[in-house]
Amino acid sequence: MKSNTYIINPTPAFKKFPQFFNGASCQSIQSHQCVIIAKQGDVRMFHKGQQLDFQNSMIFIRGRGEKTKDTFFLSILTEFFYQNKIPTSGIVNRYHTYASEKLTQMIKFGIHNIPIPKSIIIKPEAIQKNKQLILQEMSFPCVLKSRGANGRTVWKIDSFHELREKIKFITEEVVLLQEYIENAFDIRTLVFGKNIIGSMKRSSDGFLNNISQGGKGSPIKITKKESIIAIKANTIAETGFGGVDIIRSKRGPVIIEVNRKPGITGKFGFIKTTGINVPEKIAEIIAKKKF
Repeated sequence: MKSNTYIINPTPAFKKFPQFFNGASCQSIQSHQCVIIAKQGDVRMFHKGQQLDFQNSMIFIRGRGEKTKDTFFLSILTEFFYQNKIPTSGIVNRYHTYASEKLTQMIKFGIHNIPIPKSIIIKPEAIQKNKQLILQEMSFPCVLKSRGANGRTVWKIDSFHELREKIKFITEEVVLLQEYIENAFDIRTLVFGKNIIGSMKRSSDGFLNNISQGGKGSPIKITKKESIIAIKANTIAETGFGGVDIIRSKRGPVIIEVNRKPGITGKFGFIKTTGINVPEKIAEIIAKKKF
């Protein structure tokens, strides 16, 4: 069977690699020109607008330094290879400070068949060059996210022009575009290991339901299907104790993200809203060794 080698971020010396060697093809890839598109059960990588086929392939990663501001995105690409069981030379790139962020989660969830909004992971400077691909894969309005918490780095975007203008003010090295799913509220479910601690309904009069952004909370019971998906998402995200955000859509429950540092205190926090003593629940689970 024909084999392929992909070199990520080659230096001039590596660019001299023969295009074909002993019957195997060799292709160079610049990480900043890559785009990942993820949905439930389907995660694909594109380079310069063309989908890459990694069947029977080997990935050689030539890491890049801090000056290129490419370390986080390189870790995301490495996660893609790892989750797809593609042999990779630089697996250490997977272990990044932000490895458990919502952007990387979309790759894990998509590959493990967890329902998620259709997502595009891309570097801001690559958006204009990939306009055709974005318009082909994503409809407007959509949701734009960059790394951050409490809904401060989440925006509803109504057109490609608005997207192009918005990214001029984003300093993060990689962003997430997501399908916009109409909803009246979302659900924050706290999960510890394989245990549901409780759930809180979050609603608002605007786009964001986050309590920190003015949303209102109330207790809610989730369905058995939602419980199963929440526990699976928390497990795949490797967060241990996580706040799983769920939207009830026409196609069923959809996972928005797993927050690895869910807030539980405060005047309108989880404990006050639900009446559940979260630390006590966690202590009980640990005592019974059911985590």
